Formats: sequence, structure tokens, C-alpha cells
Amino acid sequence: KDKPSLHRDVVQLSSNEVQEKLAVSFALAQSAKLGTFELTVLKTIEETRYLPERMAKDGKIQLKRRDAARKIGQIFVDRASINLHSDMLEYPDFFWEDDEWLHAYTRVSKYLEIER
Repeated sequence: KDKPSLHRDVVQLSSNEVQEKLAVSFALAQSAKLGTFELTVLKTIEETRYLPERMAKDGKIQLKRRDAARKIGQIFVDRASINLHSDMLEYPDFFWEDDEWLHAYTRVSKYLEIER
């Protein structure tokens, strides 16, 4: 089978097979999910970066107990959400039964920089 071609963020499928479209779609969906999680983590880091820096400098932070509890709670919610999707980097179950298009999925995943 030919491989899908990827150039400048354009995917050119090698066939009109539904399985190839599905394989490429799985890679695109994983990339979008990972992007969402990365943004969540980056946002949390950005919003809380000053806290340990302030504690190291002054030995205290200017944050009400309730606000600190909310920040900690949000970190736990984000962590739980990411942990629930920890299997996201595994190959989709679809390929356990039919790996004919696994190369298409792998190629698109690699292009989208999905690390395993």
C-alpha cells in the first residue's frame, strides 16, 4: 500500500479506503487531545509559577486560604483528567484487529510529533 503524503500540514491520502481515513483521523484526534492537555498544563504553570518563587523569596504568599485551596483543587482536577487519558498515547484498539493501515497512523503521528 502507498503511504499518505504529508507536506506543509496537508494530508494527501493514498486511497479512498475508509480504514485509511480512520487511521489518519485517529492520529489527528490524538494530536488535538494532547494539545489541549499541554495547554492546560502550561496555563496551570503560568498561573502558579509565582507561588514557589514568592515563598522562596519572602517565606510566605499573599493568598487567602480559600484561594489557595481552589488552586490546589484545580491542580488535582487537571491531574485526574490527564491520568484518566493516560492510555491516549497507546495505539487505538482499532489497530489490534486490523493493522493494515497502522503505517498511515504511525506516519501521521510522527509528523504531528506524538511521542510514545
